[in-house]
Amino acid sequence: MLSALHTVRSYPLDLDEPVLAHYPAMKLGHRPSLLHYAGLLAPLARAIVAQSAGERAWTVTSPAFWGLPCAANLLTRVLYAELSRNAPEGVDIVLEEMTHNCYRPPIGSADDFALYNDYSKLDARTRAEVHRQFDYGMTYDAEKIGGRNVIFVNDCNVTGAQLDLVVKQLADSGLKSLHWLLIVDVVRDVGRRFPQLESEINNFKLFTPDAVIAFLQNADFQYTGKLAAKLMAWDAPTLARVLDALNGPARAALYRAVREDRIYEGEFFAEKLGLLARAAESGRELEACG
Repeated sequence: MLSALHTVRSYPLDLDEPVLAHYPAMKLGHRPSLLHYAGLLAPLARAIVAQSAGERAWTVTSPAFWGLPCAANLLTRVLYAELSRNAPEGVDIVLEEMTHNCYRPPIGSADDFALYNDYSKLDARTRAEVHRQFDYGMTYDAEKIGGRNVIFVNDCNVTGAQLDLVVKQLADSGLKSLHWLLIVDVVRDVGRRFPQLESEINNFKLFTPDAVIAFLQNADFQYTGKLAAKLMAWDAPTLARVLDALNGPARAALYRAVREDRIYEGEFFAEKLGLLARAAESGRELEACG
């Protein structure tokens, strides 16, 4: 069973669709936007539970992650808190955060970074290949999946590559039922013909350095992998300009977040990581090396 707040049935997109208004900020971990979408998704989640009469054991989960969480992980935490406060009598709802426990090597080239950072532009075949290469070693608490009804929360389904992967990953888990809960679902034929539409939805409001600077200065947010990647995708002079606009605590928080994601530790990102380290330690204006 798949439930979504909005279904994309044609392309080009209507980016003025009201349900998309908070989407770019949500992808970057904006807490009010996460609360907004959790409030919209909660009735759909309750409907899933209500329609499965007699089923009392439910688990809410989202895509597995390595370092920084993605927006879907943060959204699931907020949604779980909402559902737990208003769970029907006798219904047991738990949160399971699936993770990858294997070693993920640092990004070592522009091509590797493109596969990671430009995932939302990739075609279905390339997305499936990326999942085969990198989405392995997924671990979960068997007691929170086996014998239970699972609601898998994600922000967007475009080509179906991740949905297909999750079905395979949980095939031997012993779960009773698997339900999908999404903000945006794209009709598969449209998504496979125009996969770049996901990138358009992700970025239409928070794309330029100035827009991201304003976000970092004023927003209530938690770092996501998407936010870290957006910053690390800029050249060193642009990153230095962004860092110059932030205060000391914000610089330090950004440096800690990028280190936590653990994929920027290699030689390929050495200059930018050094720039972040200097920014975290200094209140002076920065200069990019090179």
